[in-house]
Amino acid sequence: MEILDSSEIGSENTSNLTKKMKDYLTETAKWGKFLAVVGFIGIGFIVLGAFSAGFIIERFGSVAGNDFGGFNPGFAFVFIYLLLALLWFFPVFYMFKFSTGILRTIPAMDITGIENALSNLKSLFKFYGIFTIVILCFYGILLLIGMIAMLNAA
Repeated sequence: MEILDSSEIGSENTSNLTKKMKDYLTETAKWGKFLAVVGFIGIGFIVLGAFSAGFIIERFGSVAGNDFGGFNPGFAFVFIYLLLALLWFFPVFYMFKFSTGILRTIPAMDITGIENALSNLKSLFKFYGIFTIVILCFYGILLLIGMIAMLNAA
């Protein structure tokens, strides 16, 4: 099932997609759009939960008479969860842009639109890759700190 001869690979006028390729992209985009919508709803719940829990922590802390030594745990909770919501926003946004772009451009075979949509998919995977590298480095640092702490405790 070759649609391109080897001389066309890498050229800019390779705009032929097989029906199966279109079907795969369309089905992927539909699932991606579903996951993106669920992701946006989840982000909304995280933001709502952050402010609700922050308020509850603040309220019970003041009722119990705790001043936490000037530290505000309610604010810290809200800040951390808003940061997590912001972090989660980017991959969900890229997935949504990819999905809507593919669903809009595949029927019309708008190659520029398909390229833009695939660019968002590339950004989604790039984000996940960089995030994974950062988390692995963080785990490595924590492991080193733990090992040093164990050696110093002995």
